[in-house]
Amino acid sequence: MTAERIVRLGPLEQVQVDVVRHPGATLFTLLLGVLGDHPVDVPDLWRRTVHDSAPAAAVPLVRTLLSTAHVVIPDSLALTSELRSTKMSATLDQLMSLSSDEFADDMAAQSPVSPPPALRRVLDSPRDYLTAYQHVVTSVWEAFEPLWKRADGLIGREMERVGLATVTGSLAPVLAGLNSKVLYRDGVLQLPPCDPGAPAELGNRRLIFMPLASGHRAGLYDAVHPEHFWIGYPLPGLGHITGASPDSPAPADAALVLILGAVRAAILRQLTRQPAVGELARSLHISPSTATYHCDQLAAAGLLERERHGQHVRLRATARGMALLELLSATPAD
Repeated sequence: MTAERIVRLGPLEQVQVDVVRHPGATLFTLLLGVLGDHPVDVPDLWRRTVHDSAPAAAVPLVRTLLSTAHVVIPDSLALTSELRSTKMSATLDQLMSLSSDEFADDMAAQSPVSPPPALRRVLDSPRDYLTAYQHVVTSVWEAFEPLWKRADGLIGREMERVGLATVTGSLAPVLAGLNSKVLYRDGVLQLPPCDPGAPAELGNRRLIFMPLASGHRAGLYDAVHPEHFWIGYPLPGLGHITGASPDSPAPADAALVLILGAVRAAILRQLTRQPAVGELARSLHISPSTATYHCDQLAAAGLLERERHGQHVRLRATARGMALLELLSATPAD
């Protein structure tokens, strides 16, 4: 069994944090979800846009190419070769200038000793697969760009959220609630099985947040770069621009909700009563399973702890949770 990888962050107040607006990563995970059958949970309009714009002749080759992403994802394929290239034109220029030999080398460099059949087909005919991928990427981006621009406001809000969490010492709940492939608990990032050369310490590398506007379960990351560790995760509030969620007024405790989200902020305020999960669920009009999920995220961030009282388990805020509540709430805790 492959051991789960961990990356220790060290003191969170010392971690250098950035948020990157990266259209290439969003487009790649969009293609993964629609043509690569990865569990990205792509919104219906986004999915139709890909199907309507992708050149039909190129789609079978790109499906095969993206199926290899379970095994290998070189930066040239993931459209993330340069994180500073936040303009899609630069990313497209890089892709179009890539030669078939360079593409084959990128794929082979991360290939296992015995490549699976799909990857072997790509390595045997790199020019055909690269050309098909270039055509699909350029065509889909032209159609998807207006939808990407819809996300500008949400990405700006996410930059504000992470920035506020950084300066208020509340980065832990943000990390615990990313819903990404990378999990956070007690100062440690837990990775899926990955390259055994991944450093076990963040060290002096920057931690980069990369919100993805491609799907409600989108995820991507790079844990091995010598200068940074970036995490791609679903853009919070994506449903507001895809029609999946209605607009809602800003809550009174805007700063607390911005960092934790509305449900977790409401749970944190309820913890002064030390409720059981069932009581909490009834109070907030959510299911017990939903309450448990959000409580688990708050516990992972060190904001909530469980205490057994006879046959019942009660929930209470930790000292860190109370401090965050007092710092960011517009009114004192109930």
